[in-house]
Amino acid sequence: MITYLFQLLDQHYEGLSKTQRILCDYTREHYLDLSYVSIKELSERTGVSVGSITGFCKALGFNGFADFQRELQKMAQQELFSMREIKNSIAEPSPEEGVLKEIIDSNILNLQRTQTDLLDRAFQEAVNTLSSARRIYVIGLRSAYAVAHYFYFTLSDFKDNVTLLSVAEGDVYDHLMHIGPSDVLVSIGFKKYTRATCDVTRFFRERNCRIIALTDTLSSPIASLADTVLIAQNSSTTFSFVSAMTILNAIVVAMGRRDRKRAIRELDAKQAVLKEYNVHY
Repeated sequence: MITYLFQLLDQHYEGLSKTQRILCDYTREHYLDLSYVSIKELSERTGVSVGSITGFCKALGFNGFADFQRELQKMAQQELFSMREIKNSIAEPSPEEGVLKEIIDSNILNLQRTQTDLLDRAFQEAVNTLSSARRIYVIGLRSAYAVAHYFYFTLSDFKDNVTLLSVAEGDVYDHLMHIGPSDVLVSIGFKKYTRATCDVTRFFRERNCRIIALTDTLSSPIASLADTVLIAQNSSTTFSFVSAMTILNAIVVAMGRRDRKRAIRELDAKQAVLKEYNVHY
């Protein structure tokens, strides 16, 4: 149901008025809250009139706000169900010695579900886009930061045009003033999506840069801003980025194979420096 509603928002976005786009963006960011607020309260929060809110709902194909809100309530129920699944998984009184096999089996299933024809096409498109990029920027915040850093770290072993973005210093946009259509952003985010990641992704979109999103659903806010969307399946009962890391690892290998001689030369040079300075035992 989440996918259905967000697909509606994506399909109608370009044809919406400025006021309706405000409601569209607000819905994406606050869809759980909207499942119980009144139309009057929504009007006060957004500064959009009650009549315009009704018009927005009808533009999406709903009979009115009440009909629209019923869909939001279904989304909220689905979200709460997923949270209960995670809690129940943790509270499961099964023997501790069986947890490792349980999680391994879950990750294997996630990888099998991740492999689709749609992902194959998106993967090839992502490799083509990254291979021709002037500069590659990578962003992923909070729990997704580890995934983003892994991609940056492994790709920069043989590519010197990769930048890992962080908003912690507050000057991220100062470093992006000269980006353009030949630059690419790899935006990584999973539920619950980080507002700053969405903001930076939108900044790249407004400057006509190519965007590759690695996320968990087509309904995620960064997916709607991306040219290429890589979907990493995940279980609702475990916290794992195995699928995401596997996709990124495959991208790194594919890009290395595009220019084997250069990649191997760069890797050998870096290995020599690490050996010279005794970085590793």
